Amino acid sequence: MMRSMTGYGRGECTTKGTRIVVELNSVNRKQAEVSLGVPSELESIESDLRDMILALVSRGRVSGRVVLQHSSMSRASAIAINEAQAKAYRLELAKLAKSLKIPDNLSLDSLLRLPGVLETSEPTLDTRVFRAPVKRALGKALEGLLSMREKEGDNLARDLAKRLTKLRRIVKRVARRAPEVLKHHRERLIERLKNANVDVPDMDDEHLLREIVYYTDRTDI
Repeated sequence: MMRSMTGYGRGECTTKGTRIVVELNSVNRKQAEVSLGVPSELESIESDLRDMILALVSRGRVSGRVVLQHSSMSRASAIAINEAQAKAYRLELAKLAKSLKIPDNLSLDSLLRLPGVLETSEPTLDTRVFRAPVKRALGKALEGLLSMREKEGDNLARDLAKRLTKLRRIVKRVARRAPEVLKHHRERLIERLKNANVDVPDMDDEHLLREIVYYTDRTDI
Protein backbone atom coordinates (compact mmCIF):
# COMPACT_ATOMS: atom_id res chain seq x y z
CA MET A 1 0.00 0.00 0.00
CA MET A 2 1.31 3.43 -0.98
CA ARG A 3 1.20 6.12 1.70
CA SER A 4 1.67 9.82 1.33
CA MET A 5 3.84 11.66 3.84
CA THR A 6 1.35 14.51 4.23
CA GLY A 7 -1.62 14.26 6.55
CA TYR A 8 -3.54 15.62 9.52
CA GLY A 9 -5.09 14.04 12.58
CA ARG A 10 -6.95 15.26 15.65
CA GLY A 11 -7.89 13.49 18.85
CA GLU A 12 -9.84 14.58 21.92
CA CYS A 13 -10.48 13.19 25.38
CA THR A 14 -12.00 14.60 28.56
CA THR A 15 -11.10 13.78 32.15
CA LYS A 16 -11.69 15.48 35.50
CA GLY A 17 -13.32 18.47 33.80
CA THR A 18 -10.32 19.00 31.52
CA ARG A 19 -10.57 18.66 27.76
CA ILE A 20 -7.46 17.25 26.09
CA VAL A 21 -6.86 18.08 22.42
CA VAL A 22 -4.04 16.60 20.32
CA GLU A 23 -3.36 17.80 16.76
CA LEU A 24 -0.82 16.30 14.35
CA ASN A 25 0.43 17.47 10.95
CA SER A 26 2.92 15.67 8.73
CA VAL A 27 4.89 16.84 5.70
CA ASN A 28 7.47 15.30 3.37
CA ARG A 29 10.81 14.36 4.90
CA LYS A 30 13.15 11.49 4.03
CA GLN A 31 13.61 10.47 7.66
CA ALA A 32 11.10 10.43 10.50
CA GLU A 33 11.17 13.59 12.64
CA VAL A 34 8.89 14.65 15.47
CA SER A 35 8.33 18.16 16.81
CA LEU A 36 5.88 18.09 19.70
CA GLY A 37 4.63 20.95 21.85
CA VAL A 38 3.27 19.98 25.26
CA PRO A 39 2.23 22.04 28.31
CA SER A 40 4.52 22.02 31.31
CA GLU A 41 2.19 19.62 33.13
CA LEU A 42 2.97 16.91 30.57
CA GLU A 43 6.72 17.33 30.09
CA SER A 44 7.34 14.13 32.05
CA ILE A 45 5.58 12.01 29.39
CA GLU A 46 6.73 13.92 26.30
CA SER A 47 9.26 11.19 25.50
CA ASP A 48 6.54 8.52 25.67
CA LEU A 49 4.36 10.52 23.29
CA ARG A 50 7.22 10.85 20.81
CA ASP A 51 7.83 7.10 20.96
CA MET A 52 4.15 6.46 20.21
CA ILE A 53 4.40 8.58 17.06
CA LEU A 54 7.70 7.09 15.86
CA ALA A 55 6.34 3.57 16.35
CA LEU A 56 3.79 4.22 13.59
CA VAL A 57 5.48 6.85 11.41
CA SER A 58 8.70 5.82 9.66
CA ARG A 59 9.03 8.76 7.24
CA GLY A 60 8.03 12.42 7.20
CA ARG A 61 8.18 15.29 9.65
CA VAL A 62 5.37 15.22 12.20
CA SER A 63 4.51 18.42 14.05
CA GLY A 64 2.04 18.24 16.89
CA ARG A 65 0.69 19.98 19.94
CA VAL A 66 -1.13 18.91 23.07
CA VAL A 67 -3.56 21.37 24.65
CA LEU A 68 -5.23 21.09 28.06
CA GLN A 69 -8.47 23.09 28.18
CA HIS A 70 -9.43 23.33 31.85
CA SER A 71 -13.03 24.05 32.77
CA SER A 72 -13.85 26.73 35.33
CA MET A 73 -14.67 24.04 37.89
CA SER A 74 -11.43 22.12 37.36
CA ARG A 75 -9.43 25.32 37.87
CA ALA A 76 -11.54 26.78 40.69
CA SER A 77 -9.40 28.29 43.42
CA ALA A 78 -9.28 26.55 46.77
CA ILE A 79 -10.78 28.70 49.56
CA ALA A 80 -9.86 28.58 53.25
CA ILE A 81 -10.85 30.74 56.22
CA ASN A 82 -8.15 31.77 58.63
CA GLU A 83 -10.21 31.33 61.77
CA ALA A 84 -7.45 32.46 64.11
CA GLN A 85 -7.06 35.70 62.17
CA ALA A 86 -10.83 36.24 62.19
CA LYS A 87 -11.01 35.74 65.97
CA ALA A 88 -8.15 38.16 66.50
CA TYR A 89 -9.95 40.80 64.40
CA ARG A 90 -13.21 40.18 66.29
CA LEU A 91 -11.56 40.50 69.68
CA GLU A 92 -9.67 43.68 68.86
CA LEU A 93 -12.69 45.31 67.18
CA ALA A 94 -14.87 44.46 70.17
CA LYS A 95 -12.32 46.10 72.46
CA LEU A 96 -12.20 49.15 70.22
CA ALA A 97 -16.00 49.45 70.14
CA LYS A 98 -16.12 49.25 73.93
CA SER A 99 -13.34 51.80 74.30
CA LEU A 100 -15.05 54.22 71.93
CA LYS A 101 -18.46 53.47 73.41
CA ILE A 102 -19.98 52.63 70.05
CA PRO A 103 -22.18 49.67 69.09
CA ASP A 104 -20.35 46.45 68.40
CA ASN A 105 -22.22 45.43 65.26
CA LEU A 106 -19.47 43.88 63.11
CA SER A 107 -21.11 41.64 60.49
CA LEU A 108 -19.71 38.38 59.12
CA ASP A 109 -19.56 39.92 55.66
CA SER A 110 -17.41 42.78 56.96
CA LEU A 111 -15.20 40.36 58.86
CA LEU A 112 -14.56 38.21 55.76
CA ARG A 113 -13.44 41.30 53.85
CA LEU A 114 -10.64 42.02 56.30
CA PRO A 115 -7.11 41.15 55.06
CA GLY A 116 -5.95 37.61 55.78
CA VAL A 117 -9.33 36.19 56.83
CA LEU A 118 -10.31 34.67 53.47
CA GLU A 119 -7.44 32.84 51.76
CA THR A 120 -7.44 31.48 48.18
CA SER A 121 -4.91 29.32 46.37
CA GLU A 122 -4.54 27.88 42.88
CA PRO A 123 -5.40 24.18 42.72
CA THR A 124 -2.55 21.71 42.40
CA LEU A 125 -3.01 19.46 39.38
CA ASP A 126 -2.12 15.79 39.62
CA THR A 127 -0.45 15.33 36.24
CA ARG A 128 -0.65 11.55 36.58
CA VAL A 129 -4.38 11.85 35.98
CA PHE A 130 -3.75 13.13 32.44
CA ARG A 131 -1.25 10.51 31.26
CA ALA A 132 -3.65 7.81 30.07
CA PRO A 133 -6.22 10.24 28.57
CA VAL A 134 -3.49 12.13 26.69
CA LYS A 135 -2.22 8.89 25.19
CA ARG A 136 -5.76 7.96 24.15
CA ALA A 137 -6.19 11.35 22.47
CA LEU A 138 -2.82 10.93 20.74
CA GLY A 139 -3.88 7.49 19.55
CA LYS A 140 -6.99 8.99 17.93
CA ALA A 141 -4.91 11.73 16.30
CA LEU A 142 -2.46 9.14 14.94
CA GLU A 143 -5.34 7.08 13.58
CA GLY A 144 -6.67 10.11 11.70
CA LEU A 145 -3.20 11.07 10.47
CA LEU A 146 -2.42 7.60 9.11
CA SER A 147 -5.87 7.32 7.53
CA MET A 148 -5.35 10.58 5.63
CA ARG A 149 -1.85 9.50 4.55
CA GLU A 150 -3.30 6.26 3.18
CA LYS A 151 -6.01 8.12 1.27
CA GLU A 152 -3.44 10.51 -0.17
CA GLY A 153 -1.30 7.50 -1.10
CA ASP A 154 -4.24 5.85 -2.88
CA ASN A 155 -4.84 9.05 -4.84
CA LEU A 156 -1.16 9.20 -5.82
CA ALA A 157 -1.19 5.53 -6.86
CA ARG A 158 -4.24 6.05 -9.07
CA ASP A 159 -2.69 9.13 -10.64
CA LEU A 160 0.57 7.29 -11.35
CA ALA A 161 -1.35 4.35 -12.83
CA LYS A 162 -3.17 6.71 -15.21
CA ARG A 163 0.09 8.34 -16.24
CA LEU A 164 1.75 4.96 -16.84
CA THR A 165 -1.19 3.81 -18.95
CA LYS A 166 -0.94 6.98 -21.02
CA LEU A 167 2.82 6.54 -21.36
CA ARG A 168 2.42 2.94 -22.55
CA ARG A 169 -0.01 4.09 -25.25
CA ILE A 170 2.48 6.72 -26.39
CA VAL A 171 5.30 4.14 -26.50
CA LYS A 172 3.15 1.81 -28.61
CA ARG A 173 2.34 4.61 -31.06
CA VAL A 174 6.01 5.51 -31.32
CA ALA A 175 6.95 1.86 -31.85
CA ARG A 176 4.41 1.57 -34.69
CA ARG A 177 5.71 4.72 -36.36
CA ALA A 178 9.41 3.96 -35.93
CA PRO A 179 9.81 1.92 -39.19
CA GLU A 180 8.00 4.61 -41.19
CA VAL A 181 10.15 7.33 -39.68
CA LEU A 182 13.33 5.40 -40.43
CA LYS A 183 12.21 4.88 -44.05
CA HIS A 184 11.32 8.58 -44.36
CA HIS A 185 14.71 9.76 -43.11
CA ARG A 186 16.52 7.26 -45.33
CA GLU A 187 14.71 8.61 -48.38
CA ARG A 188 15.50 12.20 -47.38
CA LEU A 189 19.16 11.38 -46.88
CA ILE A 190 19.38 9.68 -50.30
CA GLU A 191 17.64 12.65 -51.91
CA ARG A 192 20.16 15.04 -50.36
CA LEU A 193 23.02 12.91 -51.63
CA LYS A 194 21.58 12.96 -55.14
CA ASN A 195 21.05 16.72 -55.02
CA ALA A 196 24.69 17.10 -54.03
CA ASN A 197 25.74 14.95 -57.00
CA VAL A 198 27.13 12.33 -54.66
CA ASP A 199 27.05 8.71 -55.65
CA VAL A 200 24.39 6.94 -53.66
CA PRO A 201 25.83 3.87 -51.97
CA ASP A 202 24.11 0.55 -51.85
CA MET A 203 21.15 0.49 -49.44
CA ASP A 204 22.85 -2.31 -47.54
CA ASP A 205 25.97 -0.22 -47.04
CA GLU A 206 26.88 -0.30 -43.34
CA HIS A 207 28.15 3.28 -43.27
CA LEU A 208 24.92 4.58 -44.81
CA LEU A 209 22.84 2.66 -42.31
CA ARG A 210 24.87 4.14 -39.43
CA GLU A 211 24.31 7.65 -40.78
CA ILE A 212 20.58 7.02 -41.08
CA VAL A 213 20.39 5.73 -37.50
CA TYR A 214 22.42 8.72 -36.26
CA TYR A 215 20.20 11.17 -38.15
CA THR A 216 17.05 9.50 -36.87
CA ASP A 217 18.35 9.52 -33.32
CA ARG A 218 18.93 13.28 -33.55
CA THR A 219 15.45 13.91 -34.88
CA ASP A 220 12.35 14.38 -32.76
CA ILE A 221 10.17 11.40 -33.61
